[in-house]
Amino acid sequence: MGRPRQGSVYYSKARKAYIAQLDWTDDAGKRRQRKRQVGNKSEGNNLVKKWMREIDEHDVAYIDAERMTFKQLAEKYEATRLVEPQYRDGVKVAGLRSWEMQRWRLKHLIDLFGKRRIRSITYADIERYRNERLATPAKITKKPRGIADVQRGLSLLGAVFTFAVENEWLKSHPFKKGKPLISMAMEAPRERVFSTDEQRAILQNCQTTARKHIYPVVLVALDSGCRRGELLKLKWADVDLERGALTVQSENAKTNRRRAIDLEPITVEELRRMAKTKNIFAGVLS
Repeated sequence: MGRPRQGSVYYSKARKAYIAQLDWTDDAGKRRQRKRQVGNKSEGNNLVKKWMREIDEHDVAYIDAERMTFKQLAEKYEATRLVEPQYRDGVKVAGLRSWEMQRWRLKHLIDLFGKRRIRSITYADIERYRNERLATPAKITKKPRGIADVQRGLSLLGAVFTFAVENEWLKSHPFKKGKPLISMAMEAPRERVFSTDEQRAILQNCQTTARKHIYPVVLVALDSGCRRGELLKLKWADVDLERGALTVQSENAKTNRRRAIDLEPITVEELRRMAKTKNIFAGVLS
């Protein structure tokens, strides 16, 4: 960091207040200045000394972010990280698959923290946000809000602050100032394997006139274990009826990994009977 000049505190007749000011030259040879209105000369001198310490300890990015609000930080994060995923040779190299949902979650965080300066947001503020979200019923169902939903918001908030630390706009992460605010152990486990009798009952209930159109979807879901989004994005190019298998492409998989799945003969026969459309199930569940 370039050597700072001696700061000054002076009385501005135009503002009718004391002004603390510091001029210095940074490492790139650029002339820089910090200026702020203060209550008195003593306060101004203390502020100038604080600025000098920051210049010695931090780079320009940290200094320039002194007055950055959460809204400004969130907008930078959205433009950089919450973008449509890009793939190279089937591997995600940038972006986020859930970028649209995360942008929706980010709007809620901006509503809560937007005007706050990022350096003023504390661990206690975040803990209070978590507790209030847990105590607030879901907007649509009016039922108690799920722990998983609250933790998704916390995870996004943590990612935004991590982004700030990575860019050296913050020197410490507020989440790390206390005990962990996110605990996956608190979430109710969602994975469960249906018994043979349960699978048979589900398929029988899909044979009624009202449900018969979803029978192929349910059959493939039970056989393959694919998620709903993975099923809706399946194309006939992903299905090998001769070999009796389907492939979930990496860009459609939650884990971002391509995987092949062998199918039972009954599932293969059902797929043979289906009309060949570009996306196998998109029209069925729409």
